Amino acid sequence: MLKEIKSSKDVITNIDLFNEIIELVRNSKDTALMKCECELPPFVDYAIPESYVSGIYDYEFDPLFVLSPGYNEGYYLDLSIRGAWSITDKIDTLHLGTIKTLGESVEGIRQMATLYGECLVSFQKIMHDNMDSFTRKGFDLKFYNTKKEYSGGFSGLESSDIARQRFQEYHSKSPEELNYGIIRDNMSRREKIVTERSSL
Repeated sequence: MLKEIKSSKDVITNIDLFNEIIELVRNSKDTALMKCECELPPFVDYAIPESYVSGIYDYEFDPLFVLSPGYNEGYYLDLSIRGAWSITDKIDTLHLGTIKTLGESVEGIRQMATLYGECLVSFQKIMHDNMDSFTRKGFDLKFYNTKKEYSGGFSGLESSDIARQRFQEYHSKSPEELNYGIIRDNMSRREKIVTERSSL
């Protein structure tokens, strides 16, 4: 399970993401590869996370998984991500870790290809279930109606002032449905309630 994000000091790293992918693969029950409960398939020699640790501050990235032959033996499955994952908007690649097999047979290659697919399925589940944990830039604005029910909002606004302006703009059009808002600083996780009176 990925760490809970409570403050600016908390951040999910490339190591965390790799280990979470491996954990889900180990516990998968959807493929014939997973014959040993809580273990990787027997043809896997090792699964090692990247030694360089880097925080992930946005979900705007795609998986970059590459299966390739080793220089001397076996096959490597390198797991990386590419996109605007850093604190800036720069497009870059971040290595997560490597899975290796010593097998070189046609069947061994097919097994690694199946493992590739299992890693991709695990990656997609992690991103779907933890999208908010990867949202660390900008400010979010969530609207609530007079019954205190969620009524939509905006994500990644550049500043709290812009979030307040956006609240005032939309609240004036539908004061009951968009009765009040909550502005969250995505980095610090601090929240502030905004109403018609406080936004003036």
